[in-house]
Amino acid sequence: MTLEKELKPENSSEYLTKGFAQDRMGIHNVEVDLETDTVSGKLDLEEFYRPHYEEHPDVGFHLSALTAYRFVNQLIIAYACERLGKTKAELGEFFEISHQMRTAKPVTTPTDISAKVRCTKYIPRGDKIFGEFDFNIADRSFYGSIKGCIAQPR
Repeated sequence: MTLEKELKPENSSEYLTKGFAQDRMGIHNVEVDLETDTVSGKLDLEEFYRPHYEEHPDVGFHLSALTAYRFVNQLIIAYACERLGKTKAELGEFFEISHQMRTAKPVTTPTDISAKVRCTKYIPRGDKIFGEFDFNIADRSFYGSIKGCIAQPR
């Protein structure tokens, strides 16, 4: 068997190739609670990819795992900024070490999608801060955990 050198368009996902770039997120109602180590927020997709399936004309919106993942990461950054009293520019990047995400059911409305993230571990070590976070989007439609680190603020 010989594999192709390039992926043919007819054998690839239009969403993964270019559709995801059409997803424009607006995150609002962000609340950071340092007493419970949580951050919550709501997502509106102000623009999003609309597939053109001739064989399935009634296929509507569903939140992609890629967009759900981006939403959670933005909330983690907001939590870190609040906890450390720094801006994103002052903190730098959040570097992911690992993540797991499960999808239990589709989210079929593009607005008012809720999420809650909880910091379960916060470990300053050397010049980095390591964190572990559990997340839940839209009543466990998506849920999982993320481990990562940021540089210690100076």
